[in-house]
Amino acid sequence: MAKHRKLGEMMRKIVIYLLVISALFFLMACQKESKRVILEEKTTFHAPYRMESHTVSTYEKSYIVNRQGVPELILSSEIRLDIIMLADQLEIEDVEPYFAIAKETGLNTVELPFLWTWIETEKDVYDTTMLFKLLDYAKAYDLKINFIWYGSFVDGESRTGLYPNYIAEDHHTYKVMLDLYDFGIFGRVKMMDWTNQALLDRESLAIYEMFNAVYDWNIENNRYDPVVMVQLGQGLDRFPRWRITQYEVLGDDGILLTQQEGWDIVETYIKALSQAVKYAAYRPLTRIEFTEQNGVVGYVTSIKNLPHIDLVSPTYLHSIANAKTGIRNFVTDLPGMPIYNAQNWADDSNHKNMLATIALGAFGFNAYQLSAAVYYPEPPNGALYHRIDRSQDTVLTMFTQKNQRVDLFKPIYHALSKAYVDVLMTPRQNFVVLGMDTRISSGNPQYLYTQSGLMFTYSNPEHGLGFVIQHGDYVTLFASEDATITFENVIFINATQGYYDQNGNWINQGQVSLSNNNLTLTIEKNTVYRLRISTLQALPVPLSANYVNSFDAIRG
Repeated sequence: MAKHRKLGEMMRKIVIYLLVISALFFLMACQKESKRVILEEKTTFHAPYRMESHTVSTYEKSYIVNRQGVPELILSSEIRLDIIMLADQLEIEDVEPYFAIAKETGLNTVELPFLWTWIETEKDVYDTTMLFKLLDYAKAYDLKINFIWYGSFVDGESRTGLYPNYIAEDHHTYKVMLDLYDFGIFGRVKMMDWTNQALLDRESLAIYEMFNAVYDWNIENNRYDPVVMVQLGQGLDRFPRWRITQYEVLGDDGILLTQQEGWDIVETYIKALSQAVKYAAYRPLTRIEFTEQNGVVGYVTSIKNLPHIDLVSPTYLHSIANAKTGIRNFVTDLPGMPIYNAQNWADDSNHKNMLATIALGAFGFNAYQLSAAVYYPEPPNGALYHRIDRSQDTVLTMFTQKNQRVDLFKPIYHALSKAYVDVLMTPRQNFVVLGMDTRISSGNPQYLYTQSGLMFTYSNPEHGLGFVIQHGDYVTLFASEDATITFENVIFINATQGYYDQNGNWINQGQVSLSNNNLTLTIEKNTVYRLRISTLQALPVPLSANYVNSFDAIRG
């Protein structure tokens, strides 16, 4: 009996021991699972904007449409909230004047960097105060937002001022490849391991919760649909193309990373964040931007083909020549890719570059930047306005334009906005820019034609910018100065002045008469006209050497 009791006691101890071990393993497994964030794809969601393409002749063009199917033209400037808030030590209430001056300028969108630490103030503590205030400002001034996500990856580096302290302080959980140097208001520059699953989980969860919150705001605000796009990271190509060699970034094997390994790391980061955006309840378009365009076409294709990426922007097309070359190469190598020129110098010729960019097929243009922070060096690419002067009482006196930049911008902004349907849906072969040809000689008109065969002359090329768009059976046109346009080979049956409303309908503001056998239109500056074609004759063969096509008419 004693022997049996001892055996029974031993068996009970073994069972208890096994139960304890099992419990420990279970707890460890639960703890391990708790570190792995599993995002749930929302079944109730808003995807308020989508990309749409159509093909005219051999040219495919893509643009944004809203939930009603109406095209959306993006005319934007960047408010560098990251610098303004950190350098000037502002409260969110101090930001409102920037929205007000954006609206006064004629913009319809603002580009806003948004820091990870603004949505996740502490681990698992999500604060929507700043986010909702920005959405409120956008709605109050009838603006939309393109967010730029500033998380752990900006210009190929990590800056501790942009993401929560628990990430920056826990190098064991969130691996750091390199700890580099202090960077003033942006904190310390490090290089996080963007393949680290713990980091990807936390950052993905933050942007996921951000757009779930946007969904909640949107429900409460009658589906205003405030956010069009979110750019994931900034200057992503800087890591594989420059930072690896600049900082001698080594892999786990102790060998310098190759450029391809660098691109693989970038892609891992993008995959995680873009999936989080597209799993959230509010799903903006996802955009990727590279610092430079040359040498990245193959990677652009790879990134664009990821399942949750909507567009990749050609970047830093600062001049008309760069825009022509860059966009032409982009659409040649990547047919159907939506074009958004997201970074441009806000200099005195920026209005010309904007018009050229849109004419070349872009659905939007962002002028960098609106107004610089007060207590931070202004970048060499400038701004549309001088720094804010808060001693003034009104927005128009708080902000003063640099030179004549805004005066030059406004007529072009307003004209493109009035004609936005034709602007977006017309291929570049039928979008002719007026007054942007450096070969124009004094006192002579421009002789121009579209691919579809419309011929005309423009009388005031030295002083006025403008456009002529042939879209189906209609011709839409504008000039910034009084002028005349004489057509050569067309019969019109109707001519009006007006604009497209928010539903994409042409609003007729009055009939217009043409002279010279119904061929010559006298243009009043800053007025948009729309003419309906009855008959269009074929271009003569050979065509006079004086005539220039839509692409060659853009020079500057």
